[in-house]
Formats: sequence, structure tokens, C-alpha cells
Amino acid sequence: MQRLKKFIFASTVVAVSLLNSQIFASTFKTNLDYPAGLQASKVFNLTQTNGSKTLFYTGRQNGQYVSGFYRDTEFLGWTDNRLTIFDTYPSTQEKRLLSVVEGPNNNTILLGDITGVGQTFSTSTDGTNWSTRQILAKTNFDTLVSTNVSNTQKVIAYGKTNSAYYVTDDSSNWYQYGMPASCSDPQNCRFDTYYFGNVGDNYIVVQSVTISGSQENILYNSSDLQNWYAKNVPFTYADVQKVFTGKFNTLLVSAINKDGSNALWITPNLDNWVSFDLPKFAQVMDVIVYNKNRIDLLLFFQENGLLPTTQYATLDTETKTITVNREFDGKISHMKDLESKLYLSGDFYNKDDGHRAILASTAN
Repeated sequence: MQRLKKFIFASTVVAVSLLNSQIFASTFKTNLDYPAGLQASKVFNLTQTNGSKTLFYTGRQNGQYVSGFYRDTEFLGWTDNRLTIFDTYPSTQEKRLLSVVEGPNNNTILLGDITGVGQTFSTSTDGTNWSTRQILAKTNFDTLVSTNVSNTQKVIAYGKTNSAYYVTDDSSNWYQYGMPASCSDPQNCRFDTYYFGNVGDNYIVVQSVTISGSQENILYNSSDLQNWYAKNVPFTYADVQKVFTGKFNTLLVSAINKDGSNALWITPNLDNWVSFDLPKFAQVMDVIVYNKNRIDLLLFFQENGLLPTTQYATLDTETKTITVNREFDGKISHMKDLESKLYLSGDFYNKDDGHRAILASTAN
């Protein structure tokens, strides 16, 4: 544990600790009610471009596939906007918004999927005027991620089982690269990409490779997206659930070990790892690394016969204890520390004001 602190938190300053104490609050205020009649929804993390906060969502409403977003403007507050990027396709055709990211040149980039047509990239700087381009090659992307290596922002589009990924550094022109691991014999080989992003000046890929029934997890790192180097990880044979990055160049991996135990693995340098026990059946939805002793977690529980709940909790890395700050009925998918407030987004019930919320923030 001491080694972890030495590497992760060498740059911790008092100002960060003071700010965090202001962020934490015992009550939350609903910013946006959950859209009436929205089903099978996916709610994305809050984004901020050109000074405006935006929350995207997608799902089914009144028998049709819908996608929209709420935008927070200085004079009008939160406004509800219909997303027009799918308007050229029939209303009954399945159209899904898969991923949202803040891209280069103050662009918001959206990844869309239209059944029977293919996938699309859409870009906008103002949330009103959108440029949509269909991806001509057959792709099965599910994630957009923004990276910053050597002070250059890039957005990467990848899919869990795709052997190729796309990269843009200007939000307009996309270039294709190959994953560090691929299979020449699909019948006896399979790989799954759990994470693609960056830690410091290293691009990172966490993959599971299965050959002839034997599965192993491998971490790859690269400084240029072309030369990749494999690293062994302590969760080699675990079932990886989700991967996150945080301040101080931390990489965090949620995994279920072979013995059924639930763990959060953390490294500050891709070499030294430490694990923390998590509650059984807990799914880590999101994390925020605040300082040397505090990592906030969203823990989602959905057990048979019980209503889904989400715990907003704090992991004390010194005592290795988890304190539940609040518990919400429903599913909270994301949290974001923005403008001295903690924002929660998803489909959940806010007991503080009695609202079914899609977005809530600390009331300060």
C-alpha cells in the first residue's frame, strides 16, 4: 500500500483536498427529470464544450426509437433538444446512439448505429448544426474515447470484438489502425477489448485473448499506436468487468477473480498493482480518483428478485474500507466532478426531492 501511495499521489496538493471537501454534500438536487415514457434507455456522461454542459440519451418512446440531449445555457438554463442526426431514416427503424465524447477543436462526436444501414460519426460544435457521415466499411464499434498523449488530443473509435480501430485528431478525418492482438483462426481464437485509452503518455489496451479454450488477460502499451508492448497483469485469469483511468495516471480494473471474489485493481505505473475487495455482486459503474486516500465509486446492484440500486461510495485506500455515502433506487451510470459539483446521470430516484432523475447534482 505504501508503494502505491508513493507513485500515485506524489503530486497531491492541499488545494485539491480543500476543493473535494466542498464538493461532498449530503443532499442532491435533481437537475433534469427522467423523460416520460422513455424505455430501454442509455444515458451518457455529462459533456462540456464551449462552456455549455450537455447530457445525451437514447432509447424507445411511444413505440419509436428516439435520441435527444439536454443543454445547459447561460440564459435559458436546461433545454430539451431532439437529436436530428437520424431524421433521414424511417421512425420505426432501429437507430441507436452508442457513444458520446468531447473531441478535438471543441467538437462533440457521436457514434450512431442504424440497423440494416451501418454506423455513423456525427460532429457539432454548438449542438444545433450536425455533420453526419456514414462509415462505409463494416464496423461494430461501441465506444468512443478521448485521449491526450504528448499534448495531442485524439478520439479513438473501437469495438469489443473489432480487429481494427479508427483515430481522428481533428474530429473530421479518420484513420484506421489494427489492434495489437488479432486472430488468424477465428474458430479457435477470440479476443475481446475491454479498454482502449491512455494513461499519461502511453496508449493502453486491455484485452482478453482466448486460444483453443484458454483465456488470458493482457495489457498493451504504446507511445505511437504502432509499436505495442505486452505487459503481464495480476488479474490474468479474472473476468474483467470494466476499466477506468483517473488522476495521477492511475489505471483501475474491476474484475471478478476465479474464486468468485470481486476486486478493484489499481496501478500508477503499469507495473505495480494493488487490489481492494469490493462487495459481492457489485458492478463498478464509474470512479473518480480525488486524492491519495479517496476514490469515489458508483456501485450498482441488481440481484434476482430485488429492485436495482446504486451506491455512491468512497474507498479509503489507506484503511482499505468502503463507506457508502448515499444509496439510490435505480441505475446511475456516470458521475462527473464539474464546476465544484458532483453530477450523477442515469435512471434513478432522488429521495432528496422526490424526483425520478436523469441528472442530479450536489446541492451547494
